[in-house]
Amino acid sequence: SDTESWEALSLDAEYWKLLLKQLEDCLILQTLLHSKVSKKTIRVSSLQSEPLGRLSVKKLLEGGKGGIADTVAKWVFKQGFNPLVLNLAQHRNNTDNTEESEEMHANIFLEELEVDEELETILELLQLAYQQFPCSLEVDVLHAHCCWEYVVQWNKDPEADVSSDEMQAPVLDTEDAWMSVEGPVSIVELALEQKRIHYPLVEHQFVLCTVLYAIMRFSLKSVKPLSLFDSKGKNAFFKDLTSIQLLPSGDMDPNVLSIRQQFLLKVVSAAVQMLCSQKAKETSEEELFPFEKARNWPTLAVDLAQYLQISEDVVKMHYVCELYSYGMDHLGEEAFLQVSDKEVLASQLLILAGQRLAFALLQIQTKEGMELFARLPPTLCTWLKAMDPQELQNVQVPIATTAKLVNRVIEHLPENHGQYSLALNLIEAVEAISS
Repeated sequence: SDTESWEALSLDAEYWKLLLKQLEDCLILQTLLHSKVSKKTIRVSSLQSEPLGRLSVKKLLEGGKGGIADTVAKWVFKQGFNPLVLNLAQHRNNTDNTEESEEMHANIFLEELEVDEELETILELLQLAYQQFPCSLEVDVLHAHCCWEYVVQWNKDPEADVSSDEMQAPVLDTEDAWMSVEGPVSIVELALEQKRIHYPLVEHQFVLCTVLYAIMRFSLKSVKPLSLFDSKGKNAFFKDLTSIQLLPSGDMDPNVLSIRQQFLLKVVSAAVQMLCSQKAKETSEEELFPFEKARNWPTLAVDLAQYLQISEDVVKMHYVCELYSYGMDHLGEEAFLQVSDKEVLASQLLILAGQRLAFALLQIQTKEGMELFARLPPTLCTWLKAMDPQELQNVQVPIATTAKLVNRVIEHLPENHGQYSLALNLIEAVEAISS
């Protein structure tokens, strides 16, 4: 009898300890959700979000495994926090951090945030909440719920930028004090039940979308999008992204590779042409590419080259040559540095410099120009006569600018190169015209 009463008393004590722990957790969470920062730091309109109700142990137990994270996510949305706030509070809880590491991370995070006393208080409350709910508010779980909350709100008012990245599947766990939760399945549980996306198939679709967008953006009417893919590639389009499709691998048909390379070079040429027309009309970049502030088409073409099995250097070289062809030498000099095989590029630019000089000496046909042409070495004269200045997009380039181009060419041609002596004669001719 005494033993039974002691066991009952012990069970009651454990129950009360559990209840007190739950009440303590609930109080900390309620305090966090009632805190707010000044309106100047709120970046997201929260007019369409529902008001946060009062919490109770019963509500939390009925909220499912994702109930706690979901509640905090709604509060995060209402505050319009930068994700760095959540990360910083989580980082402070890491006991392995040294003071130096702590200070370094704090500086990195806080450089982008206007931290005042109100925000510092919230950081402390977040830190405390993370300590009380190490599983329910695990950083990936909380971010997942925050993302979902933003998607829900964006669906009501579709004006936000949404980006995604691949990540490892999170491990879903619950604190010991909240193991008895019941209610709806959490979004993390639902997500983990979904079939995994076949990422290479997503990349394959992305390439097609980018190709179509480039064709539309630059009105490349002669391009047939599906001609850039072999039979395997064509068959893999528009399939369920969770399915495993037979994708192109290994050696590609040389004809397809040729079509791909021509397409990428067309995109680069069209982008440079648009850039130069923008400069001529003094149009701002925002007016020219209203929805593409961060989009750099030549760089995108280089990225596409990786997927399409085309040499990135070929695309980069074409970009440099196009810039010089339009007389955008200052941009060409910057892009020149990104090319790996500078010897081949220098050889290509030598032709371009020759076309410029041929126009200056032969097309204009001034008396001084003809006299200078007659004094040039016979080999150089023959070479210049073979040049076609009409291939240049802009022939009105100062001779001094062309002289800099020829000097750049000589820097990257070895002395045993077949065109080295030609380049030396060319620089002498350019200097003679300049003087």
